[in-house]
Amino acid sequence: MNVYDLTCTDLTGKELNLSHLKGKVAMFVNVASECGYTKQYSELQKLHESYSRKSFSVIAFPCNDFGKQEPGDEAVIRHCANSYNAKFPLMSKVSIKHEEDRCDVYSALAFGAGAIPAWNFGKYIVDQEGNAIQFFGPNITPNSNAITNLIDTLIS
Repeated sequence: MNVYDLTCTDLTGKELNLSHLKGKVAMFVNVASECGYTKQYSELQKLHESYSRKSFSVIAFPCNDFGKQEPGDEAVIRHCANSYNAKFPLMSKVSIKHEEDRCDVYSALAFGAGAIPAWNFGKYIVDQEGNAIQFFGPNITPNSNAITNLIDTLIS
């Protein structure tokens, strides 16, 4: 399943066609404002900034499925992201955990990478064609060698 053939809604309610990412490598990450991993927002922003000139983007999807750690509305989510100076695209809150409620984007990511997040701040690396290449759990930081080496390989 090609993720870049799908649409989603951003945090402001605007529909976003992911086809604008074709030709780019992207990281899709499920975020939560009240999680112990929330500080990764800063690392995600640094990664987004350092690779954005190389056709890379971070795309974040707030999710309340894991520990109910994203209970707030759009304003609360935006406030949290702003407190970490996160400027990468934030989508509207989605469901991920249960297959019957899972949003289309995460169904495609799970199918492509063969993994589904079990907690907040799970990260998928997607290639230029929209194929989910690899999944990294929350304990793997955005600036880890495993992630940056994969991004470097894909964009070179």
